[in-house]
Amino acid sequence: NYGVAEVLRELAAALRPLGVNVSVYSSDPSADGGELPGGVPCAHGPLPPPGAWMIRSNDLALQRIQRFADEQGVELIHAHGIYRPGHAARLLKRRTGLPYVLTSHGDLLDNDRLRRRLVRRRYRTILRDAEAITHLSSLMADAAHRLLDVREKGTLIPNGLDQSWWEAAERVGGGYVLAIGRLV
Repeated sequence: NYGVAEVLRELAAALRPLGVNVSVYSSDPSADGGELPGGVPCAHGPLPPPGAWMIRSNDLALQRIQRFADEQGVELIHAHGIYRPGHAARLLKRRTGLPYVLTSHGDLLDNDRLRRRLVRRRYRTILRDAEAITHLSSLMADAAHRLLDVREKGTLIPNGLDQSWWEAAERVGGGYVLAIGRLV
């Protein structure tokens, strides 16, 4: 797995020696196995979509997330993504009192969704109610601040890098690396 799944797996590995257990709830089918590599408990299911339509299915999705959180003894939610994951975290906070932290993975950058006033208001509410917000880049921090001044509870934490990957590259030689990915 790469992307957010890799971030979550590495986060769990880094926090385990500190006595912090991480469990992952994901709408991605890759979480269907019940456990990520490294023994991280996970569950797969829908995230309630923001908006008032399909209220019954929203409540069922939220009940499923809450049941998993209860089973795992969750004390803090860390939502990776503002709109759908952040919305789910905010709903869970309203229902259970569990605090939440947000990490934006590019979803605050200019997109068609943010052109709608109602969507911007939802983003602001999710940002406002979070205990803390981490930004992967200054560009994402600036995008958040344009929606709502969150500088007081925002922190810049770039994605980490496993330096052991580069040890193998040094043995191969050469001074250039081709990076392939999304530029958001």
